[in-house]
Amino acid sequence: MSAVTVHTAAGVILAALTQNRTAAGIADALDSAGLLMSPAKANRFEQLQRENEHLRNAGERQHTGKLAALRTADRYRTAWHSARRRARKQPGEARPEIASEEVDG
Repeated sequence: MSAVTVHTAAGVILAALTQNRTAAGIADALDSAGLLMSPAKANRFEQLQRENEHLRNAGERQHTGKLAALRTADRYRTAWHSARRRARKQPGEARPEIASEEVDG
C-alpha cells in the first residue's frame, strides 16, 4: 500500500470508530471508500500499474531522444550563425565551411 492509501484508510477507520461501528461496519466503510479489493482485482490493479510504469518509461526514453535531437540541431544552428558572422567580417569568402569542432563542442 502506498502512504496515501494508508493515510486514507486510517481516516476511514477513524471516522468509523467515532461512529461506534463494529468490525463489520469498519470493513463496510473501507469497501464503500473503494479501499478493499478482491484478489483478482488486486492482481489486475498490479498488472495495470506495471503497464503504466512501462509506458511512462517508454515515453521518457522517447522524450529524451527528442530532446537530444533538439540540442544537436541547436548546436548546428549556433555553429552556422557563428560561421556567417565570421564570413561577414572577412570579405572575399563566399560561404565558410563549418568546422566539425564547432558542432561537436
